[in-house]
Amino acid sequence: MLALAACSQVDGSLPSATVTEGEDLTVVENRAPLWTGDDGWTLADEPSLVIGVLDGDAEYQLYGVRAARRRSDGGVVVLDASNVVRHYAEDGAFVGAYGGPGSGPGEFGAPTHLIVRPDDSMVVWDSRGFRLTHLDAMGRLVDTRTLDLAALANAVAPPLYPATGEPLRDGRVLVRLVGKDGKGTAGSADGVFRDRTGALIAAPDGTIDTLGFFADNEQSTLPALAIPVVPARAKRTELAASPAGDRICIGEQEAPEITCYGPGTSRLTFRWTAAPGPVTDADVAAWIDATAEAWGPKMSVSEAEKLLSEVVHPSMRPSHGEITIDDTGHIWVEPSRGPDGAPGGPSAVFDPNGVLLGEVGLPPIRVLEIGDDLLIGVHRDELEIEYVHVYELRKPPP
Repeated sequence: MLALAACSQVDGSLPSATVTEGEDLTVVENRAPLWTGDDGWTLADEPSLVIGVLDGDAEYQLYGVRAARRRSDGGVVVLDASNVVRHYAEDGAFVGAYGGPGSGPGEFGAPTHLIVRPDDSMVVWDSRGFRLTHLDAMGRLVDTRTLDLAALANAVAPPLYPATGEPLRDGRVLVRLVGKDGKGTAGSADGVFRDRTGALIAAPDGTIDTLGFFADNEQSTLPALAIPVVPARAKRTELAASPAGDRICIGEQEAPEITCYGPGTSRLTFRWTAAPGPVTDADVAAWIDATAEAWGPKMSVSEAEKLLSEVVHPSMRPSHGEITIDDTGHIWVEPSRGPDGAPGGPSAVFDPNGVLLGEVGLPPIRVLEIGDDLLIGVHRDELEIEYVHVYELRKPPP
């Protein structure tokens, strides 16, 4: 028996959302935000802390930032392409560097994720070795754990294989799968296709549970070379894990809809109104220019442009962008970004029950972490120099 519940009133007559509650699935249809007037959240106009320099000491020069997390003492740890975890104090002063390039204990080959536990110990995920490295609060090696790739591969049927992972605070790992058949088994249409993919949860005791299956990132075919390429404004499936690791949200970008798994066996699907619009000729032209330039070492720009002009592109832009679950369980959904990666507008904020609260304007950054009172992101300037910015997140009193 399903129960229908109307959330709080917006104008006294129409509910902001309708909630349909089933035995293990709750569906929320959002019609309007709850925030009105000055009761919404805002970010400070300027960052309270900036880490990074154009010229200066090497400890402050960042590139390829993958993650940044706050410590309990107000300090920040940053993981970038140098394969080192850098520790900065609350005022931005460099404290120390942990790890380094390599394959030995405490070294990293291709680290992509970093989490900070409540005791300020750190866990780094190295995608090259499918390995977790646990460091204490001072950056000393505690232990390492390598996932069994064969066991992960055997947990699903080909052509799905483990591609990468993300550590969760409770010791489990979210493993994302990739399809290798290239047949476009999920939503093939007009030359644009999405392979089938999915995700697993790998526990420290070796237990492997299937989270779910969904569409992979959108691809198209380059006719002359018969190879897949990522077309203009391609849709991609976004995954986000809560800081506690008890909830994982998935958005395929086909529609303004996100499904969250957990806590426990519960599922939540919430929807909202969005109009992403069509992929334009300008989108395609920008994609051809950027791709042709990237192919520069392999062929001339004119040759690349001729090949790329034959690629078929999706008709509609993604319905949303990246997903972030903050420390209080709220779900932040960015709009689709522009072809240059610039933010497409304010993020929609949903409460832990999937009800739309409102929007928060974002500065030109890529969000890395959202706490109860701050937001951390990476900003790239016109010279391609990267900086980690920390902004105060302001919430009116309840």
